[in-house]
Amino acid sequence: MNDTAVITDIVIAETVASVRAEKDLVIAGLELTVTDLKAKLEAAVFLIDRYARKIFGRSSEVYDHPGQERIDLGAITPAAPAGPVTVIPPEAKGIVPGKEVRAGKAKRKSIPDTLEVVELPKRELSENERRLPDGRMLEPNGEQVTARLGFIPARFQKVIERVVTYGLPDEHQDQVVATAAPSPQIVPDGLPTTDTVVAICHAKYGLHLPLTRQAKEYTRLGVSIAKSTMCGWLSSLSGFINPVYQALRVQVLASNLIYSDDIPVNMLDPTAKGGTITARFWSYLGDGQVLFSFATDRRGCHPAQMLADFHGALMADALAQYQLVVTTNDIWRLGCWAHVRRAFYEARLNDRRAAEMVVLIRKIYLADRCATQRGLSGQALCRWRWRLRQRYTARVLTLIKQRLDEWDPSGISATRALPGSPLGKAVTYTLNQWKLLERFVYTGDWPLDNNAAENAQRPIAVGRKNHLFMGSEGGGEMAAKFYSLIQSCRMQNVDPVAYLKDVCQRMLAGDQDYAAMTPLAWGRSRLPSPP
Repeated sequence: MNDTAVITDIVIAETVASVRAEKDLVIAGLELTVTDLKAKLEAAVFLIDRYARKIFGRSSEVYDHPGQERIDLGAITPAAPAGPVTVIPPEAKGIVPGKEVRAGKAKRKSIPDTLEVVELPKRELSENERRLPDGRMLEPNGEQVTARLGFIPARFQKVIERVVTYGLPDEHQDQVVATAAPSPQIVPDGLPTTDTVVAICHAKYGLHLPLTRQAKEYTRLGVSIAKSTMCGWLSSLSGFINPVYQALRVQVLASNLIYSDDIPVNMLDPTAKGGTITARFWSYLGDGQVLFSFATDRRGCHPAQMLADFHGALMADALAQYQLVVTTNDIWRLGCWAHVRRAFYEARLNDRRAAEMVVLIRKIYLADRCATQRGLSGQALCRWRWRLRQRYTARVLTLIKQRLDEWDPSGISATRALPGSPLGKAVTYTLNQWKLLERFVYTGDWPLDNNAAENAQRPIAVGRKNHLFMGSEGGGEMAAKFYSLIQSCRMQNVDPVAYLKDVCQRMLAGDQDYAAMTPLAWGRSRLPSPP
């Protein structure tokens, strides 16, 4: 009995140990499952927030909430000799966090005095309406003047030009000996005038109306123009205005600082019927003008070829395609803080530390904004901005670098971020670009980000939604020329239609001073002369 009892106790103990071990394995498996599901849930929430913001949210990345974690900068906050750096609270800007503030009732804008004035007949009361019940008559004692905005619809004209021919004053008078020269046209022996070709060009590349829609509208106006015909006219205009585009290229590439970026567009695949490939528009912005070039791929040879003679500063994102020309020409390459801020802003819901970094980056922008708000320009603005950057921004950068080292996924710190998390990816990206990101602090004329190049590409982003794709490589190169001229006009606050008409007329008249026909030179020539 004693042996049986002992055996029974051993069996029971082994069974209990087995059950406990199995339970521990189940619990460990459940914990791993929960951890995995949490990671997947965080990743799903991150993607949902990212795409929801992309579709429905605002483009602003300002993070300023009353409950957010504040950073005590300590010795950074005292005012520098150049002047105090004030962090503007949201209330001072009329912004209540979490609630959109509506402005007051907008006032009706006045009609410009430059418009043509049309006087309508006066509205008067009839004799019966002016007669009072007692027989007296109302007399006029003033007028109420109301100005309204009228519109003259677009219309076509039949422009007739008569060219006189000359013959001998004898019996062969009918024989033509000489003919007066006809007025030069962009399309020789063609139907359109300069105004017509420019209007079609601006409608397509300025208003983003495909030629198919233009053809329908022109049919409504009483003139039927085939899409292929308009393509031929635009091709003639592209070749005609190419010298101005080349002059624009020289002026942009002569800048000391160039912003550069690329934007994808679809192009019909020349090797496959009905398919498309991803082509690129490369943008180069300098001195208030933008230059676009078209390429069928994203190889680094395209910026290397365009920037072959450039030796200034280049503001671009982290594309490796720029590295070849940067190394070859010893170019000062700058990093974009907008890309860094965007990465941390998108990671703010997964890790609260990302919001802390967004607040620190915002201090860098506020310091530059303080310099801009002083109303300075030129070298005075650069000197003031440099002083703020040396005395204030440099210390903020030191604190940012300290946080990045603490969160570095490859480090050994207890506060390091997970390598695959949104915060870890943002930290890794920032540390890899750190030398390029901190260069702006050593001067007052280098920018913080590449937003200028991205803003210049907006017309292409809008146009590709309407045009869907480029028909050919030649069509992309032609679009690059027109986008360059029209967008440069907008950057100079110049009417692109008036600009194209005037430049075409000057070129038809024989003017070959193409450097004076770029949007920058054309706009400056029309500024009022100083007293």
